[in-house]
Amino acid sequence: MYPILFEINGFNIYTHGVLAVVGIIAGSVLIYLIAKKEKMNTKFFADNIVYSVLIGIIGARIAYYVVYRDQFLSYSEIYQLWEGGLVSYGGFLFGGLTFYLLIKSQKENIRKWFDIFAVGFFLGLFFGRLGNLAAGEHAGVVFEKGININGVFPATFIESILCLLVFAFGLFSIKKLKLSSGKLFFILITIYGLGRFIIDVWRVEEKVASFLSLGQIFDLAVVLFGIVGYLYLTRKVKHAIG
Repeated sequence: MYPILFEINGFNIYTHGVLAVVGIIAGSVLIYLIAKKEKMNTKFFADNIVYSVLIGIIGARIAYYVVYRDQFLSYSEIYQLWEGGLVSYGGFLFGGLTFYLLIKSQKENIRKWFDIFAVGFFLGLFFGRLGNLAAGEHAGVVFEKGININGVFPATFIESILCLLVFAFGLFSIKKLKLSSGKLFFILITIYGLGRFIIDVWRVEEKVASFLSLGQIFDLAVVLFGIVGYLYLTRKVKHAIG
């Protein structure tokens, strides 16, 4: 693994941090380009994405601290983002909520923006998970007989592939499939939640409810939210047609 990308005058540039920035930029640029092609208000996005990203990073870090508090020796370590340590659900929740409030306050199309936002998010998360891998954060249990890296199940690497597949499906859906506004968002988070639930079976996490880890409980909550949201929009469209 390559946790340190290079060094400048004794200052380390961490691979995880660089890839996280690459992910943010790539996801944001993609959202902007799709929005432009869909003739949406790109100025709104350019003016507000920074707030969503910053709050999302803060939320992801807070969630990591809450879940893995025992890894921190002091409060000052919370700010050391270059060392890695973000929980995707925290970033999605805080960043998504911020984006939602900005869209609503400026009377933009919430459903359509969230379809595009989800596609860009999973592209960014793909790079972020590669950063985890570069930092040596496999996050998996000892697994010598199957897929493994140095005898450990590569949970973060498998999740990066999942994110790439979800992103690819989302991009294909926007270009080719005819989905009513808002449905794609719920489809993507449902697929991710299901995939993440399976991956988390081999992730090193303490079980908190029977045989389920806290991460798997979050996974199931996301899946449930995605299914309910999709069914709600489907029913709403049918009523509108009827």
